[in-house]
Amino acid sequence: AWPNADVGVRRRAWRFRCFYALATFLAAPRAAILFLLLHVRSPAAITWLRESQLTPWRVVLDIAAARLVRKMQLVSGWTASPAIDWPETVPARCVIAYFHTNWDMIIAREFDKRRWCMMRTHDDWAKRLGTQYIDSKTPPRTIVRRVIAGSRVGVAIDTSVHVTVSIARAHIELSTNPFRVAALAGVPVVPFWPVYERGVLRMISGKPIYVSKEDVDYKFALGLAAEFFEHVLQQDPASWRKILPFLMRLDNV
Repeated sequence: AWPNADVGVRRRAWRFRCFYALATFLAAPRAAILFLLLHVRSPAAITWLRESQLTPWRVVLDIAAARLVRKMQLVSGWTASPAIDWPETVPARCVIAYFHTNWDMIIAREFDKRRWCMMRTHDDWAKRLGTQYIDSKTPPRTIVRRVIAGSRVGVAIDTSVHVTVSIARAHIELSTNPFRVAALAGVPVVPFWPVYERGVLRMISGKPIYVSKEDVDYKFALGLAAEFFEHVLQQDPASWRKILPFLMRLDNV
């Protein structure tokens, strides 16, 4: 997966790939139950996965494995992680719009390590982010000041819902908070998605989305973000922590 990486990175990727294979094996019984449940409750989800050139059983198995890895890290506090491939095209000052994923703890730790990223999310992450953490009660102006000062701030887009958009022929509600902060700070919003590939967690960033301070309608900007998330969702559905509820309700579209 990383032919040009150094030995340490390749070794790290190989170790985590072996661990993930073990988690996949342990998660297989749970995945079988989820797969049958998905067939019964949401045949449209099976159809959508196939239309996306994905193998439904493999996707459900990956979902179960990724959820198990997250639970193991939550319970044990284990710090092992895959090799991280970060994009180099993210602007120096921006707001990163992300979905809550099964890799949240690994991403949070990497953000804290790099110091140039700060995240605003639930309190469980405070101990992992240290001084980089911004709690939910922090006034928006504080976040805006830090962005202007040169920080990258990650804001969850799949919580604090405001606007309904279409993804994979389903209607889901996304937050306008990343765009409000970006508009006030005069910086772009960069959508972000992690893709796990054989021991490597590859971070994919979308094109920067600019929102004017005078633009009070965030629907168009959210639509651009939704197009990005729909595209990368097909590359790694198991990353999204809320993928199962999403798939279960596709039959109601």
